[in-house]
Amino acid sequence: MEGNQIFGTTASGEKQLVGFFEKVEPNIEENSAEVISTVQVACGTVRGAIDLAVGISGGLRSLLAAGGKAGAAEEVTTLVRYSGILRRATGGKGNFPIGRATAQEAKELGEAWVGRGFRVSSDGKTLVSADGLRVFRPPAYKPNFGKVQANFEQKLVPGGQPISNGHLDVQ
Repeated sequence: MEGNQIFGTTASGEKQLVGFFEKVEPNIEENSAEVISTVQVACGTVRGAIDLAVGISGGLRSLLAAGGKAGAAEEVTTLVRYSGILRRATGGKGNFPIGRATAQEAKELGEAWVGRGFRVSSDGKTLVSADGLRVFRPPAYKPNFGKVQANFEQKLVPGGQPISNGHLDVQ
């Protein structure tokens, strides 16, 4: 880390900028719940980024194994698009749009959102992350909006109210 920048290393060993951070001096006595919430959301975001990176690296391995065959460029385009949708889902607050996808893509994105070790909730459809802080509600028709949407939720505590709810329009 240098200043407010976070660096990583590429496969070829080159230094690469991968993100930024902001140093905040919280007043823990007055804002302990807020500090805990911020840390929990940050941990969930990091976990999601790791799961996404694992998925992308697996996709890139498949791409390299394809040796430039037809469809390889399409796979990279899909991975980049998925990454953008999931990044928007982690960054929003309240209710907000995160993009558009097919029903199959929504399912794949939802599984990436909740990560490894997820469980299916009692409704038999909703996916919940192992720590209970991320929820994927599969595509459903929303009469108030007149369209089909899937939901990508983040929570501060398992079983609590969502602090963010990304809406993915499903075609």
